[in-house]
Amino acid sequence: MNKVIVLAPLSVVKNWEKEVAKWLGSARLQPLVALGDKDDVSKTIENFKSGHYRCLLTSYEVFMKYATQLNGSCDLLILDEGHRLKNLNNKTFQCFSQFSCKRRIILTGTPLQNRLEELYACCEFINPGIFPNLATFRKVFINPITAGLKKNASADDHSLAADRSKELSKILASFILRRSASILENILPPKHEYFLLLRLTEAQKAAYK
Repeated sequence: MNKVIVLAPLSVVKNWEKEVAKWLGSARLQPLVALGDKDDVSKTIENFKSGHYRCLLTSYEVFMKYATQLNGSCDLLILDEGHRLKNLNNKTFQCFSQFSCKRRIILTGTPLQNRLEELYACCEFINPGIFPNLATFRKVFINPITAGLKKNASADDHSLAADRSKELSKILASFILRRSASILENILPPKHEYFLLLRLTEAQKAAYK
């Protein structure tokens, strides 16, 4: 089959279409975009399932409405801003976890910065069973790590938090590819910061009061 579905927030779906065209070109991959009214979306999905198109781009909201129609239609499901899964009880997670496909990829930059429960939901989606359950994950990792971050944390709390963070990072490294902004340092032009001091007229000062 060799087909992929990419889900993204509505505001960036078109950006995905532009990026695919920029980096791959229509000769290599011509994606379909499932957005719009009900009839258009349904027709686009059927073209994807039965035609030669290999890539479908759509939003989370559209996917959840047509998940049944799309089920089993791809080999790879990619979730941009995948932290939207939030937790195991979230309707988005429930819908996506029942979707049948061989491989799943999540693109996100926030779970570790937000809440570790979000990280758990992402891991459970792309690598089910890597952790026994949420209760165990909370006991072994979330609680000790959170306790070590508190202002009144003891030396033992800090030590345990560091050990559990290291252990968690080792597990995650087996299936998570992490990239920081440092990889762009040799690609982007030098950063320049400019500070402009403006003097307001008396009329402008009066307008801000």
